[in-house]
Amino acid sequence: MEGTKCARLLIRRWSDSDDVGALTELLHRAYRKHLEANLNFVAATQPPEHTSRRIARGACWIAEREQGIVGTAMLEGPGDDDPNDPPLYRDPTVCVLSQFAVEPRMQGTGIGKALLAKVESEAIRLGSATLALDTSEKATDLIRLYERWGFRFVAFHQWGGNVNYRSVVMSKSLVPPLQE
Repeated sequence: MEGTKCARLLIRRWSDSDDVGALTELLHRAYRKHLEANLNFVAATQPPEHTSRRIARGACWIAEREQGIVGTAMLEGPGDDDPNDPPLYRDPTVCVLSQFAVEPRMQGTGIGKALLAKVESEAIRLGSATLALDTSEKATDLIRLYERWGFRFVAFHQWGGNVNYRSVVMSKSLVPPLQE
């Protein structure tokens, strides 16, 4: 099985035999606090069918411990042809991180960092120079976390549908700076 182990944590690609219902429930738990703050993150309420469609659009990574799935991250790209997406997402050198979640009781234990490292490695393998993501401008805790991890503000974006907030689009260079 392809994966990375770290202190009884296994990070691996999603398999068709994995339980999409369990993954969807993890997303609901991880995004619940934002829903309670009246931020309609799609992941907070999406049905398993939506999770399956998201998985089919890219690569889904899961973090597992003995008790099951404790984290997830989805990687799309590089490049995207959806005209509703932020312009950065359509850049052929950009991969997008989405549906990024860690079991709430395990947040702050390094699971998110381990998932991010796996996603960055995969994005580089795919030829991406940049990793992008978005979150609500009101989710200041997430924005600060992403900034600590090297992401920087790029633009604002307003999604359609039931999303009731303006998003902050952020990016991180995957190319090391040139040494002089």
